[in-house]
Amino acid sequence: MKLVQLSVIIAALNCPAFAAPEWVEKSGKTQEYPEAVWFVGFGQAMLDIDKDMAACGESAANMAKRRIMAAVLTRMKSEVSAVAQQINGQYAEQVYSSLKEESALDIEGLKTEAFFDNKTKMCSALAGVKKSSLADTYQRKAARLREELAVRMKAGKDAEGRADNAAALDEYGECLRLSRELEEALAVSGVAGGGAGRAFAELGTLETKAGSPAEMTLPQVREAISRLADKPLSSVDDIAWHIAFALRGQEQKKESKVLVSPFTYRDTKMSSPFGRYFKETLSANIARVAKWNIIEAAGPAADLVLAGTYWPQNGKVKFIASLRRVSDSGISAGAEVLAEQRVIDAANLSLRPENFKEAMVDKKAFENGELQGGGLDVEAWTSKGGDNLVFTRGEKMKIYLRVNQPAYVRFIYHLADGKRTLLLDNYYLDSTKVNKVYEVPEEFECAPPFGAETLQVFASTEKFDEIKTEKADGYDILAEDLGRALATSRGFRKAAKAVQKAEVRLVLTTMEK
Repeated sequence: MKLVQLSVIIAALNCPAFAAPEWVEKSGKTQEYPEAVWFVGFGQAMLDIDKDMAACGESAANMAKRRIMAAVLTRMKSEVSAVAQQINGQYAEQVYSSLKEESALDIEGLKTEAFFDNKTKMCSALAGVKKSSLADTYQRKAARLREELAVRMKAGKDAEGRADNAAALDEYGECLRLSRELEEALAVSGVAGGGAGRAFAELGTLETKAGSPAEMTLPQVREAISRLADKPLSSVDDIAWHIAFALRGQEQKKESKVLVSPFTYRDTKMSSPFGRYFKETLSANIARVAKWNIIEAAGPAADLVLAGTYWPQNGKVKFIASLRRVSDSGISAGAEVLAEQRVIDAANLSLRPENFKEAMVDKKAFENGELQGGGLDVEAWTSKGGDNLVFTRGEKMKIYLRVNQPAYVRFIYHLADGKRTLLLDNYYLDSTKVNKVYEVPEEFECAPPFGAETLQVFASTEKFDEIKTEKADGYDILAEDLGRALATSRGFRKAAKAVQKAEVRLVLTTMEK
């Protein structure tokens, strides 16, 4: 995400202190930016011991912008639910999946304000963008992408007509990347402009019928790639080869270091035994076909991150892959493969974790009443990153945190068998750890039961209320049901005005070696 007008925010911090504006007192709520017209984000950061005012302002601004993207994604989820059973619900879900990487979205026309409280040493930032402006921006982007997609389709068709298969494959591969960007643009413009149904319908049009005679449908593009590559989809290895081949044609950077993440089932963030197997198969093909270096660590060590989802539909399974740059999270390349279900079945591996139904019930409970907004922010990730997490028996997991002000932290881990354990409670991160990456000293080992599991990280500016536990199999198991545990941690009782809380969830899939 672009740090739009960040210099304006930092400059404002150096101005003499005045009375806190309304939006500071109300955590981003203000009559100047009504929610019906604006997407608004609110962020705060405490000035750390290094007295780095610029870093403080940047942290608050980034938090505010992340929350704008969270608002877009929340709205998208609502839109998906509304149209999933109506018009092209299948494509609606896929578009929602493509928006998971919120940091890849650029925001133009962003307005920012800032306030620094000398007494509390707290920087507050407000970022806002008009929904109509955001819709216009992405409508223009979608129009440009449609034109470019048509040009690329025609170029591929022309190259194929003159038997220049290499050029045709390059053009068709670029079509897949452009289609991923178009999905993103249509989704944002639809959500901001209130026309998500039309956006999904347009995506469906790309899948089902051509526009001008020069254009092709996306299924025809995928079929042409398979035909020209002269490699039918008869095995899981073939699927991985086609994805690697398509990505190689779009990302031209040599000696790239690529982190391959396990693919996940639909947009659940849950992987499976098949997802783990496909990761290894895809990594081997990426190394062999694209000649890129496969690494196992995220962060600065990687140039690119390859992640994706698989979607069973009508006797087939659709694989959607996105190769994103670590530097700015932008889409570097994209690939789609539609394979027969029988090809996947031959691997004899489950596409979903064993406890999928139970995990989905928990997922809905987590999303109902989750903590959003406010001035406290907590980030959490593991030694394997924060997304597409798979751990096998015996593997060790380290957890890293970052808070924007002093806070108490609570970890509740939801096991695959339905038990819920308190891993960490009222762990205090003081002012010396504000805005810094903190490694939790405890190390956690992957052990049975296995399946889809969730780590909830709660943060509070005051100690959490006591939560009842009992010892069982080496765990501190919650004696309360999920609803009561969430209420205790989220603080649904009337709390003091100064108390702030935040939460983040990490979805993990655990399995045998």
